[in-house]
Amino acid sequence: MQRRPWPLVILALLQILGPFGSIFLSARVNHVTTFEMASAIWRFSRPIDLMVFYGLPIFSGLLIFFAKRFGYFIVIGLSLVSIYLNISEWRLASDVISIPMLMGVTATNLALIGYLLLPNVRAVFMNSRLRWWENAPRYTVSMRGQLSKTEGHATPCEIVDLAVGGAGLKTDSAPVVNGDSVLLTFDYEEHVVLMRGIAVYGRPDGTGHRYGLEWQRGSEMDERRFMALLVDLEEKRTPITRTPPKWKEDLKAWASRATKSPSAWVPEVPKKK
Repeated sequence: MQRRPWPLVILALLQILGPFGSIFLSARVNHVTTFEMASAIWRFSRPIDLMVFYGLPIFSGLLIFFAKRFGYFIVIGLSLVSIYLNISEWRLASDVISIPMLMGVTATNLALIGYLLLPNVRAVFMNSRLRWWENAPRYTVSMRGQLSKTEGHATPCEIVDLAVGGAGLKTDSAPVVNGDSVLLTFDYEEHVVLMRGIAVYGRPDGTGHRYGLEWQRGSEMDERRFMALLVDLEEKRTPITRTPPKWKEDLKAWASRATKSPSAWVPEVPKKK
């Protein structure tokens, strides 16, 4: 997922706009204008009631939009709280809140909980690796370097991409295995930069091997030089490995799929092998 899944964006938007939709429907049921209903709610509601009415849906919408692990449980909890508060309010004012209205609001909250419990939706919240839109840019480069274990012979390598969190590179041999602590050295602006990392994946690639490194803490000077290199790559508009599609084109493509298949309303995640 190079962009935030559109189903979650739309769901977040519906949550944020929920209070205003409720005002509109209540106005229709009570045969008053939307402005009159909004004014009555603002005038006769306690501050805590206003916070619940406006704040909870907007807060839930933002949590859905950002799709973080902690937000997943908060949204489910807020939905359950909303169900409880709506039932409590109906018991106190059953002459104002009709049963169909209560059932509609309750069904909406239950539908939200059910949607969040879908495996693909839950995976987006729980697995940060699926949220590629959060990742820092990984710049495509072609630089010569030296790869070695913390204590071992250095092997020539080609650095093929660089990011804040790590690097990708190619070697002719297989000098390291997954989990090895490694040193990667390369030249930048007449300085030798030494970065410490861990090999997080490795696989054969044609006649050589490809590795992915995750950076570990190194010397402050080397880290400063590396960050300066990333700034330089950004200023030069260096291509990145994953270029997200333009949002208008992406939305149009998703909308086309959504009208043809219900599966488009659930985020796509890689299948487990």
